[in-house]
Amino acid sequence: MKIGLNTYSFRKEIETGKYSLEDIWEIANKIGYIEGIELLDRHIPGWSDGDFDEGIKHVIEQLESYGWPLIGLGPHFKLYQRTPRKIQNEIEVIKKWIDLAANNNIPDVRAQVGGPFKYESREKLPKHVNVVKELLDKVLPYAKERNVKICIETHHRLSSWPPFLDQLTQYYKDIGSLGINYDWGNFPNNEQRYKTLDIAIKPYNHAHNHVKIFNFGKNFQETEYDTIKIVNAYRDANFKDYFSIEFEGSQNAIKGVYKSVHALKYAISNGKHEIDTNFDWKILQNK
Repeated sequence: MKIGLNTYSFRKEIETGKYSLEDIWEIANKIGYIEGIELLDRHIPGWSDGDFDEGIKHVIEQLESYGWPLIGLGPHFKLYQRTPRKIQNEIEVIKKWIDLAANNNIPDVRAQVGGPFKYESREKLPKHVNVVKELLDKVLPYAKERNVKICIETHHRLSSWPPFLDQLTQYYKDIGSLGINYDWGNFPNNEQRYKTLDIAIKPYNHAHNHVKIFNFGKNFQETEYDTIKIVNAYRDANFKDYFSIEFEGSQNAIKGVYKSVHALKYAISNGKHEIDTNFDWKILQNK
């Protein structure tokens, strides 16, 4: 189990020009314990010009000096499409992202399902699964061929509905190119959060996670759900991937990422990690 950082955590600072990607790498390096970087689509250098491949290569070169791999790309395509034209358009987009990942040795590409707002009924489950299968049947073999995993982020709607995720991922479990990007924060309640966890920890669903801690309690553990319970569930399932921090709280991003890193380090170490509660935040700011 390793700690990663999603550039999404600094989205506001990047958008306002307060921090560049190079600034974020320096901050992450000063915090320590971070072992890989996940890149949000709009943070790829050259995003506005559409020159993604060169931009990704540029980021990889920067990360090499820190010894970090680029562990995932964060596009925003949706797997739930209802018309042949929309399905075909989305397939073309997804394959381009698969190629971007494969050409740069990036193992994971984020996805979400989308779908209707009202879906929670036993009768509608097979229909919703079949809609998504119509698209995945055409892209997962290609993802397998290119050694890239499409990771469904638990991003509300169908993406976070446990029966849907269970049935869909079981269907494709032998292909090995579909996983669940378990987002710890995107659930309406703990019952749904932990039911989804039981599905996400199945070995064929393993992919990097998105860690969202909003309310930091003792040892920076989340007060609304059990951080250590989630880490231990993955530990028991022999998880070897990344817990990628996608900070989304209201406080300063540097503080939120720092606390999230140490919260994870504490949970991964089974409470043996000592947290410096008198840490000087100023040394992390290079602007």
